[in-house]
Amino acid sequence: MKLVYGFDGWHVSKPFQRPYVRAIIQYINELPPKRRTRVCEIGAGLGDILRNVEASEKFFLEYDERVLKACKLLAKIHNKGRTDKNVFLKFCFPTSSLTEQCNIIVMVNWIHAIDPDTLNDNLIKYYNEHLCPGGYIIVDSVEAEFANYHHDFKKFQEVTGSKKRQLGEDFVFGRRIWLFEKSIN
Repeated sequence: MKLVYGFDGWHVSKPFQRPYVRAIIQYINELPPKRRTRVCEIGAGLGDILRNVEASEKFFLEYDERVLKACKLLAKIHNKGRTDKNVFLKFCFPTSSLTEQCNIIVMVNWIHAIDPDTLNDNLIKYYNEHLCPGGYIIVDSVEAEFANYHHDFKKFQEVTGSKKRQLGEDFVFGRRIWLFEKSIN
């Protein structure tokens, strides 16, 4: 697929090579169905997470059009016979805008390249304007040296009042998956 579509090789690692992907999928799929009807992933890559999430609407948002085309093909093959509504859109963070209300917004495996102010400002906007009450924003932090930034999400927490909860244990490269739930009130 990499040869056909011409995208970077790091997109083709398998989910079993990234246990945090399995943890996210399992967490989402164990939520009650009405709390996972609309799931969005910003930076969806080849769709390894969303293809395996049980939701009636899935929004695959990706910057690289070559990756997005491959993602669309993989989702079509994977979802044969299923009735999920899949939406595939080119999304340039931080200049693109979300247009949907979602139960879950996932942003993992790339945000360590985004400066904290830009990331926090956009997370706050997504939380306030696009996350349904009772919904989750799922992000990661990476402690490895290759990460440009090591996010702590304090500004996001202070502004939204959301509590940070870790999903599972630390993964390879000091990766931690964080859940931020929007209160129902």
